[in-house]
Amino acid sequence: MLRRGGALALWWNDSDSTVGWTADQDARLRRLFGAEDEEPDPAARFRGLPPGLSFAERRITWSRSVPLDSHLANLATYSDFLVLGEMATGAFLAEERGRLLEVFPNGTVEERYVVSLAVAVH
Repeated sequence: MLRRGGALALWWNDSDSTVGWTADQDARLRRLFGAEDEEPDPAARFRGLPPGLSFAERRITWSRSVPLDSHLANLATYSDFLVLGEMATGAFLAEERGRLLEVFPNGTVEERYVVSLAVAVH
């Protein structure tokens, strides 16, 4: 419930699948988790916004450079990996390390993200 003058801000931070290596990694993750038929759709979040409010929507890109180990550790926090189990997770991350070292031989991953933001004022 929003009081008069109140605002509701919703945001999601997703990997930018327009970047080649990220799209490839996303495809491997979808295969691993049995979601091969699901393509990323950043606009899907906006279609499910609460009715009755007028939302302003924005997408903002940002990037960061992180060590390869930090990137892989972040991947390992996805809840799907908890279900997958420790051995299968470890195997996937080891393979992913090899693939990413081919793209980023210096061991620093250039991650790009898209923040999808929706704000409504009542």
